[in-house]
Amino acid sequence: MSKYLIPIILILASCNTEVHEESIESENKKIVVESDPLGYAFDNRESVSELNLYNLGMNALPDSIDQLKELEILNLGHNNFTELPTSISNLSKLKELDIAFNKLSDLPSSFSKLTNLKDLYAAGNNFTKVPDCFQYLTSLESFGLDANQISYFPDFLGNLKNVHTVDIGGNPVQEVPKFLSSLTKLEGLNIGQTKIREFPEFFFEIESLVWLSIHDLNLTTLPDSIKKFKNLQNLYAHGNDFSEEEKTRIQSLLPNCEIEF
Repeated sequence: MSKYLIPIILILASCNTEVHEESIESENKKIVVESDPLGYAFDNRESVSELNLYNLGMNALPDSIDQLKELEILNLGHNNFTELPTSISNLSKLKELDIAFNKLSDLPSSFSKLTNLKDLYAAGNNFTKVPDCFQYLTSLESFGLDANQISYFPDFLGNLKNVHTVDIGGNPVQEVPKFLSSLTKLEGLNIGQTKIREFPEFFFEIESLVWLSIHDLNLTTLPDSIKKFKNLQNLYAHGNDFSEEEKTRIQSLLPNCEIEF
């Protein structure tokens, strides 16, 4: 064996050992995070920016959650929360909050302080009205309140001028909410599985729409005004009662749109 080959092998062996140790350390870190994500977050409170507590069977969150000052993404989805601590409102850097599929019926008024929040997903809870704090979340770009028991969506939602995606499907609302006409950046909208059966003329003035879901509304026809959706690329219209003739007509009104019947 060449005398020059021996040190090269030793160097490679040393490198492999370091890589192996880093791999083990990374894997151990992953195990710790998965087994006790909240504990890990508090141990690293000065740097942790994302906390995933999805589907852990939790029913309470510690008030000290606001110690995680760098937190930008918080996932509390699919747990058993009936209320959330007001201290969450002190997470000034929070951008994404998922509280979907819990047992919440309201949100603390102090949530209005979450002025950097961009995405709020609150589907599948027990909301019967839109929490008042929503009107102050002026940085919101998308929100989901689908699969709740909300029958009225207040006009103040129209003040959320940065919103591009709204999901209010699966609620017992009977009319297209007026606030939608004020969202000039709105690109995506789900109103499927509601009690909406008619579309007012202002609805077709939302020219920014790129995708629209009107699935499972028991519709048999759509008005000619739908052709005003010049930018619409995807229309989800499955679960309705359109005849084949009506489907052909709708497609002719939206020749550049991909429609799912």
